[in-house]
Amino acid sequence: LEETLCRTGELDKVGGMAMIAELTSTADHHVANNPGPVACRLRELALRRQECEASAQITEALLSGDRAKAGELLQRLTDLRAGASREIEILSAQETTEAAYDYLVDFANNKRHVALGIPILDRTIGRITPGSMTIIGGSTSAGKSQTMLLMAMQMAEAGNRPGIISLEDAREEWGGRIIARLTGVTFRDFVEVKGYGNDERTRLYSRASEAVDKAGKYAFDIAYAISADLSAVLSSARRLVIERGCNVLFVDYIQAVRIGTEWNKRIDKGFADVAKQLKGFASRAKVPLIIGSQLARSNETPTIHSLKETGDLENEAEIVLLLWRKETGETRWKVGKVKWASERPRGVVIFNQSSGMIESFEEEKEGEEIDESLYEMVGNKKKRLIKKWNMS
Repeated sequence: LEETLCRTGELDKVGGMAMIAELTSTADHHVANNPGPVACRLRELALRRQECEASAQITEALLSGDRAKAGELLQRLTDLRAGASREIEILSAQETTEAAYDYLVDFANNKRHVALGIPILDRTIGRITPGSMTIIGGSTSAGKSQTMLLMAMQMAEAGNRPGIISLEDAREEWGGRIIARLTGVTFRDFVEVKGYGNDERTRLYSRASEAVDKAGKYAFDIAYAISADLSAVLSSARRLVIERGCNVLFVDYIQAVRIGTEWNKRIDKGFADVAKQLKGFASRAKVPLIIGSQLARSNETPTIHSLKETGDLENEAEIVLLLWRKETGETRWKVGKVKWASERPRGVVIFNQSSGMIESFEEEKEGEEIDESLYEMVGNKKKRLIKKWNMS
């Protein structure tokens, strides 16, 4: 700001460096540390104001019968939107190299790069980068939301501030999960306590209340945008990043976003558009994005193409994690995609028997189980060859 004002000869007009120092000292620390999202939002508001002014002028011209002027103003509005709505970054070779160098240094110093908080995934994936998109695809009751909560709490313990946008579950549901994770007390315990004596009730309430104090140690925020449309979801994302200082965003889950009627014939394209716009915001705000997605119903082992009604969303994502329940009741997981790694670990999700909360992701050793979907993709002749190779 000082350089710009000096270059334009206006530094003294605004009060000099003393005024800039005073403004800096009173700025919100979240904004001072990460001004990018605020600047992005201000540009959007400025563009919207100019569009409103141009639209009002076009209306006045049409009402007065001056069609020629209205046409000129309409062209100006079109140019305004084309030129300012989406800025394309152009860098020299040196600037590109410098940006890559800064990125690598930040990565080495663990700045602005977030670990998922699940050891086996962190070993495979490393850290998720600003603007990247991770998809957690899960069948019904496989633990998508639980996995997101586990990751958010682990991230918060590591010094990050995650933000969750809940599109389906209310605060009581999320609060119940947090209580169960921190104290082991579940909704089922509160149902059963109705038949207990006063002393037993008091002990249960005391245990559950401990979660209130313990939860204060985990700095993350939840926006309850139940069945909201895309604009409300984006607004929630902006508030989490700008007002609450969140440096990673979760969206639970994409199929719960209310899309417009224009997508009625191609719902998959509608949800794919939602994900792309969310990823665009995450890229501008320089935060990683983690989106929950349902899986299409199937008895086969899921693949990255099993994401429900999402078009080619798996191609947009850098990471895809899949969760599903088997007929035996066992919940399994596997890494379906990591753009920068060839390893694809898989295994079993371990739940706490009393609280029902996810405890860990256990890796399965190679050869312990064969992917059943592979049998469906090849003929009987190749099936025998696969079995023989696996045995050897």
